[in-house]
Amino acid sequence: LFIVRRDGNHFSVRTIDRPAPGESPVVRLYEPMPVTPGSPYAKALESQETAVLEAEEMPGGHPATLEGRGRSAVVPIVADHTAMGVFVVTGLEAMVFRERDLDLLRDLAAHMAISLKNARVFQDLERAYRELKDAKDRLVRSEKLQGLGEMAARVAHDFNNVLSAILGRAQM
Repeated sequence: LFIVRRDGNHFSVRTIDRPAPGESPVVRLYEPMPVTPGSPYAKALESQETAVLEAEEMPGGHPATLEGRGRSAVVPIVADHTAMGVFVVTGLEAMVFRERDLDLLRDLAAHMAISLKNARVFQDLERAYRELKDAKDRLVRSEKLQGLGEMAARVAHDFNNVLSAILGRAQM
C-alpha cells in the first residue's frame, strides 16, 4: 500500500502479508519512499488507471517494492478525482488477473479511498481542535495576566494613597 503523503513527493509505505490460516495478517510499516516520476506507481497516480505488470517491470530499491515477486496489479486509490495512493497486489508468476479480478480490486480501491479521505478529514479536525484549544489556553493565560496586572495596579494605587497620607503628615 503506497499512500501519497501530504507533501505529494513521498509515499507512506505499508505491506500486508497473506496470513497463514487462522492467523492475523502481518502489517509492516516502512520509511517514506519518494514518488519517482515514470515509476509504475507514479504512472498509476497520473493516469488513475489500473495496470498489470510483469515482475521485471516492478521498481526495486526499497524494501517494500515487489521486485521479482511475480505478476502485479497496480491499482490507484482515487477520491474526488484526486489520486491518494496506489495499492499493489502481487501473485505468482503464472497468475492471471482477469477483468472481474481487476473490477474487484478497483472496488476495493474505492473503499480504501473513502477510508483514506475520512482519515485525513479526521486528522485535519484533530489538528484544528488542538490549535483551537491551544489558542483558548493562551487567551485564558493572557486574561489571567491582564487581571493580575489590573489587580496589582489597584493595590499599588491604594498603597500610594496610604503612603501619600503618611508622607503628607510627615511633611507637616
